[in-house]
Amino acid sequence: MSNFPEKGLNVAISRIPQTDYNTATTPASNSFVREVLKQRTQPTIQPSSQNNASYATGYGFPTESWIEKWGTAWQWAFDLASQNIGRYLLAAMGSVVTSQPNAGTDPTVYQHVFSPLPFLTSSQLPAYSLVAQLLPGSNGLNRLLPSMTAKSLQINSSGLAKLDGAVSWMGSGKETTPSGVTWASHVNEVAGALNFFFAKQNEIILSDPDGSTNLVNVKCDIKKSSFTVENSFAEDDYGCPLFVNSDPSLGAIRSQYLLTDQKYGMQFTLKTRNDNPEHAAILAQTPFKIIQKWVGPTISNSYTHLLEITASLAKYSAVEDGFDQGFAIVNVTPDLLYSTTAAKIVSVKLINTVASYTT
Repeated sequence: MSNFPEKGLNVAISRIPQTDYNTATTPASNSFVREVLKQRTQPTIQPSSQNNASYATGYGFPTESWIEKWGTAWQWAFDLASQNIGRYLLAAMGSVVTSQPNAGTDPTVYQHVFSPLPFLTSSQLPAYSLVAQLLPGSNGLNRLLPSMTAKSLQINSSGLAKLDGAVSWMGSGKETTPSGVTWASHVNEVAGALNFFFAKQNEIILSDPDGSTNLVNVKCDIKKSSFTVENSFAEDDYGCPLFVNSDPSLGAIRSQYLLTDQKYGMQFTLKTRNDNPEHAAILAQTPFKIIQKWVGPTISNSYTHLLEITASLAKYSAVEDGFDQGFAIVNVTPDLLYSTTAAKIVSVKLINTVASYTT
């Protein structure tokens, strides 16, 4: 029996989404990008099995079992940089528009605006191909998992740490072993090319819903903050079924992962401010526009690496007082609402040096 040390695990994600849900990314130069996970995890295969225990077999125990369908899952946690975060925002939210704010004087600066998938007209989130390799040259792990969709995304900012990200992936159940991915030829290492965001770069701006008046700008008094995306999917009806190795007896795999609902959330913990205005805001149900942002290093002239999350309309749904390290704090949970004026619930602006997350 061979021993495969966990420290040898390599993980990669397709640089851009698959062309469609069922078409895996073809291994080619720069078609995959390395991701460094904070906890080493392996993808899991999720079979749904049945047996004939209730059949009239003449025996008191099942004599046969079979797989009806398959699924795949993988939990990722990683540090968030200006470059890699866009891939996960697109995977979880569904839509992005990319532009150059000033191509003439700042040709290396790109702006990406991510928004929710318009799932009343389009229901399939972008799908990605993921790679897990553990000493493949020694016959270890070497798997390609196509058609992986983001079930959830969490962005957490706390203390002095790097900005923390977590994605829960769900997949069709299909996998390719060996992966066909040659690491040195097909995976971009991006070593030294990442500009990480840090919690202490965080700033929270509360304004009137129309953005006309800044009510408060909190920077030095933020203890922690978070942003979450939770996606719900329809169960595949297998109307046009796909099967493992095209063999129905080996079980069905999904042909789509259709979105039925998206939920967005924010939370933040602040040092208690003068007169505790958070309490007044929840009692009065004051409407806010909330901006969370992290400002990174300069790219060119006045442009910096920037992550800016905007909730167009919010009201506090929970305000809890407490203490931390000897001082009063307040934990705030806003209820994020769809603004009919802005025609959106949330949007995320990312400024960096990545030309595109789709091509």
